[in-house]
Parts: sequence; C-alpha cells; structure tokens
Amino acid sequence: MEITHGVGYLATVSGLLKLIEIIFAFLSILLITINGWRVDYFEAFVIGLTICMFLSLVMIICGLTVKFETLLNYQSIVHACLFIYTLVVSSVCLSKNYLNKTQEAGGAFGLITSLVYLGDAVHSYLQYRPFF
Repeated sequence: MEITHGVGYLATVSGLLKLIEIIFAFLSILLITINGWRVDYFEAFVIGLTICMFLSLVMIICGLTVKFETLLNYQSIVHACLFIYTLVVSSVCLSKNYLNKTQEAGGAFGLITSLVYLGDAVHSYLQYRPFF
C-alpha cells in the first residue's frame, strides 16, 4: 500500500476519513450547542470534540506534508484514544432523559464520529504498522 502525500492525500481513504471526522464532529458540536447547554458533561463533550477536530486537522496537515510523516506512524494510537473518548462522552450525553431532539442528534453524530475514529484507527494501523 503506497503512502500518498500532498493534495492527493485528501483523495485517499485516510484523508477522506479525517475529513469525515471533522465534519461529523463539527455537526455534533453544532447540534449540542445550538440551544446552549446547562450541564458540565456537555462541556466535556464540546471541548473534547473540539480537540478531536483539531487533532484530525493536524493529521491532515501531516498527511499533506512529507516533513511530518513520522507523526502518521502513531495516528492509530491517537485515533484509538479519540474513539474511546468520543464513545464514552456521546454515550453519557445520550443517557440523559431531558435532552431535546437537537441534542439527541448531536449525541448520535458523536457516536457516528466515534465509529469513524475506530475505522481510521484500524485503517491507519494496517497502513503504517507502528508497533512492528
């Protein structure tokens, strides 16, 4: 499997997964915060998914440049951690019974984001093999 850098990186599976991660995380944050939030765990959700979006953006930048290729070797570990975090936070958000429909949709997009992080972690592990 050839590793692509530059603008062509966005057309690869890794680049597309990172774009999908950013889009779903943004939609999730937007839906949670559209009516404001009242409870502390929403802050963990919003701040955490903002950090997830930032890390996905950093990985896209690493993929676009050859200079930071070594960082891509560890992206499977980063994405596995982000999968666990988004899964837990989204599950906690969805477990509350007083959410309105947009907040439920935001939690659902958070779960979808976590599944995309899992797919990206598996794909990047198979592509870069950081442990071997």
